[in-house]
Amino acid sequence: MRRSVDAMIKSPMGMAAAVLLLSIVGCGNGGGTVEIPPAPGTWSAASSGTSKSLYAVAPAGLQVVAVGALGTIVTSANGESWILRSSGTNTHLYGVASSGANVVVVGDFGAILTSSNLASWATASSGTSNRLNGVGWTGNQFIAVGDNGTVLTSPDGAAWTPQTLGANSALCSVATNGSTIVAVGNGIFTSPTGTGWTTITAGGPGTCANRSVIWSGAQFLHTHDGSDNVYTSFNGITWTTQTPAVGNGMYAAAWSGSQFVTVGQYGTNQYSADGISWTWGGDLSNYDMNGITWFNNHFIAVGLNGVIAVRQ
Repeated sequence: MRRSVDAMIKSPMGMAAAVLLLSIVGCGNGGGTVEIPPAPGTWSAASSGTSKSLYAVAPAGLQVVAVGALGTIVTSANGESWILRSSGTNTHLYGVASSGANVVVVGDFGAILTSSNLASWATASSGTSNRLNGVGWTGNQFIAVGDNGTVLTSPDGAAWTPQTLGANSALCSVATNGSTIVAVGNGIFTSPTGTGWTTITAGGPGTCANRSVIWSGAQFLHTHDGSDNVYTSFNGITWTTQTPAVGNGMYAAAWSGSQFVTVGQYGTNQYSADGISWTWGGDLSNYDMNGITWFNNHFIAVGLNGVIAVRQ
């Protein structure tokens, strides 16, 4: 219902229609109007310097990196002022991760780019033409995941080794708690090392239903492209469906050390301290938000048409 209210506020009928709807909703238990609680902190727009869609964002040492359509890479030291970098490619880029020493970016047609300074980028051979949708750093290796069950590992981002998933599922994201690596997409898969994988839930090719996975230090959380959009697990094997604050698809999640935030369809975001109880945080934009990270004491979210939002 909260999503419907926001949609009405943006509609030609305007605020009056939204107020009317709020009054109707409030008549259920003793009447009155519904107050939509604001998210802690304030979201503000940052100028990305590009109108190209952005698909992922991640910290890289003292800077943060966002990647997107047609080879777009932008970097920032504070999340508010961004520099457009030359990637040397027009390939769509979907994932980014940093080891501290090197940054790896992955994308269409098996594209992999690496950089140690964020200013110059080199191409690495992935050995695959499958789209790579995500990449993560485990503490001792990069793991890139993609379409048709593609899993690649690398100690440095330059030399990559293909691994066998045992399924043709599309994979979109990967995270680890130090002992278990979890990859999600159309299905959920786990591995202790990234070289041998166990199927937790099976899926096939196509667009990823499970869009992202993160580790908070206490539990895994993955987002889903559906009304049941948040799942949690303490071990990556047994998952619990949580009740979201809003039913839009959620495309990415981040953890600040004390709070989860997920972002997704129509710019919607929601937040939670424990991954169980969720509160609607409003809409960051009219566009889908595809990625979010925690950097320099701020949440930074990126989306379609170069939209970047920062929560102070």
